[in-house]
Amino acid sequence: MIRCSIPLDGFQMRLNRLEIACVALLVVSLFTRLIVMRLFLQRPGVTPANIQRLYKGMYEKDVEAVMGRPRDGGFRVTGSHFSYWRESDCSVIIKFGDWWIDGKDPGATDGGVSFKGGGKLELREETAIDFFRYLVGL
Repeated sequence: MIRCSIPLDGFQMRLNRLEIACVALLVVSLFTRLIVMRLFLQRPGVTPANIQRLYKGMYEKDVEAVMGRPRDGGFRVTGSHFSYWRESDCSVIIKFGDWWIDGKDPGATDGGVSFKGGGKLELREETAIDFFRYLVGL
Protein backbone atom coordinates (compact mmCIF):
# COMPACT_ATOMS: atom_id res chain seq x y z
CA MET A 1 0.00 0.00 0.00
CA ILE A 2 1.29 3.48 -0.90
CA ARG A 3 0.90 6.25 1.64
CA CYS A 4 1.15 9.94 1.04
CA SER A 5 4.01 11.42 3.04
CA ILE A 6 3.05 15.06 2.41
CA PRO A 7 1.22 16.43 5.44
CA LEU A 8 -1.85 18.52 4.74
CA ASP A 9 -2.05 21.53 6.97
CA GLY A 10 -5.24 23.47 7.67
CA PHE A 11 -4.67 25.93 4.82
CA GLN A 12 -4.33 23.19 2.21
CA MET A 13 -7.49 21.44 3.44
CA ARG A 14 -9.44 24.73 3.27
CA LEU A 15 -8.17 25.32 -0.26
CA ASN A 16 -9.30 21.87 -1.33
CA ARG A 17 -12.75 22.49 0.16
CA LEU A 18 -12.93 25.86 -1.57
CA GLU A 19 -12.03 24.29 -4.92
CA ILE A 20 -14.68 21.61 -4.46
CA ALA A 21 -17.27 24.21 -3.50
CA CYS A 22 -16.44 26.33 -6.58
CA VAL A 23 -16.74 23.37 -8.93
CA ALA A 24 -20.02 22.31 -7.33
CA LEU A 25 -21.39 25.85 -7.62
CA LEU A 26 -20.38 25.98 -11.29
CA VAL A 27 -22.10 22.67 -12.05
CA VAL A 28 -25.28 23.70 -10.22
CA SER A 29 -25.40 27.06 -12.02
CA LEU A 30 -24.97 25.41 -15.44
CA PHE A 31 -27.76 22.92 -14.81
CA THR A 32 -30.00 25.71 -13.47
CA ARG A 33 -29.38 27.73 -16.64
CA LEU A 34 -30.21 24.74 -18.84
CA ILE A 35 -33.44 24.08 -16.94
CA VAL A 36 -34.53 27.73 -17.09
CA MET A 37 -33.80 27.86 -20.84
CA ARG A 38 -35.67 24.64 -21.41
CA LEU A 39 -38.76 25.56 -19.40
CA PHE A 40 -39.20 29.27 -19.91
CA LEU A 41 -37.35 30.54 -22.96
CA GLN A 42 -38.33 28.01 -25.59
CA ARG A 43 -41.93 28.26 -26.60
CA PRO A 44 -43.17 25.66 -29.06
CA GLY A 45 -44.40 26.75 -32.46
CA VAL A 46 -43.15 28.68 -35.44
CA THR A 47 -41.36 31.44 -33.55
CA PRO A 48 -38.22 33.41 -34.55
CA ALA A 49 -36.23 31.70 -31.78
CA ASN A 50 -37.29 28.23 -32.94
CA ILE A 51 -36.65 29.04 -36.59
CA GLN A 52 -33.07 29.97 -35.68
CA ARG A 53 -32.64 26.53 -34.09
CA LEU A 54 -33.30 24.71 -37.39
CA TYR A 55 -30.38 23.54 -39.52
CA LYS A 56 -29.53 21.11 -42.31
CA GLY A 57 -29.17 17.52 -41.17
CA MET A 58 -31.91 17.65 -38.51
CA TYR A 59 -34.24 14.68 -38.48
CA GLU A 60 -37.94 15.29 -38.97
CA LYS A 61 -38.75 14.18 -35.42
CA ASP A 62 -36.27 16.78 -34.11
CA VAL A 63 -37.83 19.53 -36.22
CA GLU A 64 -41.26 18.52 -34.91
CA ALA A 65 -39.90 18.73 -31.35
CA VAL A 66 -38.57 22.25 -31.99
CA MET A 67 -41.86 23.32 -33.56
CA GLY A 68 -43.80 21.70 -30.74
CA ARG A 69 -46.17 19.81 -33.02
CA PRO A 70 -46.31 17.50 -36.03
CA ARG A 71 -46.13 19.07 -39.46
CA ASP A 72 -49.17 20.86 -40.84
CA GLY A 73 -48.80 19.11 -44.18
CA GLY A 74 -46.41 17.90 -46.78
CA PHE A 75 -45.89 16.27 -50.12
CA ARG A 76 -43.61 13.64 -51.61
CA VAL A 77 -41.39 13.76 -54.70
CA THR A 78 -38.95 11.17 -56.01
CA GLY A 79 -36.23 10.56 -53.40
CA SER A 80 -37.45 13.07 -50.83
CA HIS A 81 -40.43 14.67 -49.15
CA PHE A 82 -41.31 18.16 -48.00
CA SER A 83 -42.92 19.05 -44.66
CA TYR A 84 -44.31 22.42 -43.69
CA TRP A 85 -45.47 24.30 -40.62
CA ARG A 86 -47.59 27.46 -40.86
CA GLU A 87 -48.44 30.35 -38.59
CA SER A 88 -50.28 33.55 -39.39
CA ASP A 89 -47.11 35.55 -40.09
CA CYS A 90 -44.74 32.93 -41.57
CA SER A 91 -44.34 29.41 -42.89
CA VAL A 92 -41.48 26.91 -42.73
CA ILE A 93 -40.91 24.30 -45.43
CA ILE A 94 -38.15 21.70 -45.15
CA LYS A 95 -36.99 19.06 -47.60
CA PHE A 96 -36.03 15.70 -46.09
CA GLY A 97 -34.10 13.06 -48.02
CA ASP A 98 -35.74 9.65 -48.22
CA TRP A 99 -32.52 7.85 -49.15
CA TRP A 100 -29.76 6.57 -46.91
CA ILE A 101 -26.11 7.50 -47.47
CA ASP A 102 -23.63 4.96 -46.06
CA GLY A 103 -26.32 3.66 -43.71
CA LYS A 104 -27.22 7.14 -42.40
CA ASP A 105 -30.42 9.12 -42.80
CA PRO A 106 -29.49 12.50 -44.34
CA GLY A 107 -32.20 14.39 -42.46
CA ALA A 108 -33.11 17.89 -43.65
CA THR A 109 -31.32 18.66 -46.90
CA ASP A 110 -32.84 22.04 -47.74
CA GLY A 111 -35.54 24.41 -46.66
CA GLY A 112 -36.40 27.87 -45.55
CA VAL A 113 -38.81 30.29 -44.00
CA SER A 114 -41.12 32.73 -45.76
CA PHE A 115 -42.48 35.71 -43.83
CA LYS A 116 -45.77 37.48 -44.48
CA GLY A 117 -43.98 40.74 -45.30
CA GLY A 118 -41.96 39.04 -48.03
CA GLY A 119 -38.71 38.20 -46.23
CA LYS A 120 -37.07 34.80 -46.53
CA LEU A 121 -34.46 32.76 -44.65
CA GLU A 122 -32.60 29.69 -45.88
CA LEU A 123 -31.96 26.65 -43.72
CA ARG A 124 -28.42 27.02 -42.34
CA GLU A 125 -25.60 24.52 -41.96
CA GLU A 126 -25.09 22.66 -38.66
CA THR A 127 -22.55 24.13 -36.21
CA ALA A 128 -20.69 22.75 -33.19
CA ILE A 129 -23.13 24.61 -30.92
CA ASP A 130 -26.04 22.77 -32.56
CA PHE A 131 -24.32 19.46 -31.81
CA PHE A 132 -23.86 20.50 -28.14
CA ARG A 133 -27.53 21.51 -27.91
CA TYR A 134 -28.51 18.14 -29.33
CA LEU A 135 -26.37 16.35 -26.73
CA VAL A 136 -27.83 18.25 -23.76
CA GLY A 137 -31.38 18.18 -25.14
CA LEU A 138 -31.96 21.86 -25.89
